[in-house]
Amino acid sequence: MMQKMIRYQLLLAGFFFTVSCCIAQQSGAQSSVVTIDSLFRLTEQNHKKLQYAKDLIHVAAINTAIARQERLPEAGAEGSLGYLSNAHVWDNRFNYMETIGLPHISNALSVEAGWTVFKGKAITENIEKAKLQELVAQLDYQKNKADIQLLILAKYLDLLTLYNQKKVYEQNLALAQVRMKNAEALYREGMVTHNDIVRNQLQITNLNLNVKELANSIDITNHELTQTLGLPEGTVIQVDTMLYHFGELHRTDSPAEQLNITGMPEMQLAKLQKEIAEKDLKLTRAEKLPVISLYASDGVSRPFLYSIPPLDIYMHYASAGIKLKYNISSLYKLGRHIQKADLETRLAALNQETVQETMDVQLHEAGVKYKESIEKWESSKESYALAKDNYNIMLQKYINRLAIMTDMVDASTALLSAQLQLSNAQVNIVYQYYRLLKQSGNWPSLQGKTAAFTNE
Repeated sequence: MMQKMIRYQLLLAGFFFTVSCCIAQQSGAQSSVVTIDSLFRLTEQNHKKLQYAKDLIHVAAINTAIARQERLPEAGAEGSLGYLSNAHVWDNRFNYMETIGLPHISNALSVEAGWTVFKGKAITENIEKAKLQELVAQLDYQKNKADIQLLILAKYLDLLTLYNQKKVYEQNLALAQVRMKNAEALYREGMVTHNDIVRNQLQITNLNLNVKELANSIDITNHELTQTLGLPEGTVIQVDTMLYHFGELHRTDSPAEQLNITGMPEMQLAKLQKEIAEKDLKLTRAEKLPVISLYASDGVSRPFLYSIPPLDIYMHYASAGIKLKYNISSLYKLGRHIQKADLETRLAALNQETVQETMDVQLHEAGVKYKESIEKWESSKESYALAKDNYNIMLQKYINRLAIMTDMVDASTALLSAQLQLSNAQVNIVYQYYRLLKQSGNWPSLQGKTAAFTNE
């Protein structure tokens, strides 16, 4: 019996060594270790939606510059060169009277300029509105960046989960194969029945299938991430091994200790939308006010047609003055527009309050889920330790013929389930930590936190 135990341990150690070598060889081909820092950086650099959002910031900045140009004076020049026919004269009954010869070459050149002095502060309000819209574009980018980075992090953690599950299944497959060899030896000695061999072989078949399915899922998730992050085709992403110790390093951390909800893009966007609605209301009311502008013009034209006969000479003229324009129809048309703008302002204020409530609810939920993930991880560690002890006890009983193969398979299944639960709990802590970091308004400081974590 002692020799069998030694043989069993040697076979187990040898198989684990072989499996680990195979995994190392597979991961060495075109592999790239991607940390959370580099994951976020590559996402910001290569994600198409973020590139689109960056371009929108540039568009908003140009719109602000265009709005500022409304303060500049308008200026224009006009020139013409043409042919002028003779003048034909008819009486009031359209009877031909005579033909008057005119100079046949006509040309003119004029320069005009104008500057709006007063427009009910519409120009200033338009500039302020454009500035607010530029801030909205920047906040939209920050919000999209945080949302997309968290989404990519979830996909990255899915890959980590798949790697963990594949490793667990491979370890259990190794144990099952060692048990199979041991059962075959016992069967040849007549100590176990053929049913034990069949049950063990069935478990090996299922474990092999699970390993293949996980390998396919890893390939699909890896390909999706490489496309999103802009990595070379065929790159095998290796997760940061420090994440396996994330729970130990951050079990006492609380990302929500320093709340910054008012600094969250969602809250700032709601505030800016309210300010934009107020600007629209002011712009609508400004349409009731008159427009005052200055103007000046200068020009020459040929021929001079205000004499008989017309003279082939240039006439120079200049003018300057002030204009007053008032839209009388605004007195009876703008009422509904002002009412609409006022209602939109109140809706924007209500939306700001709604966003505040939503952020509070999401923060509370994220905090509870983070604490729950810590508790699940602690519970999973205990369950794994118990399942491992139970498996070792059942293994000794099986070797000593105090337990049957069914008991051994049940213990193996319980150990597999406990390992998977522990693996999922470890990954869940990472996701809930960063989710709480985002919901507490601390996402901009994320790069520093991940850098510090990676260096530990």
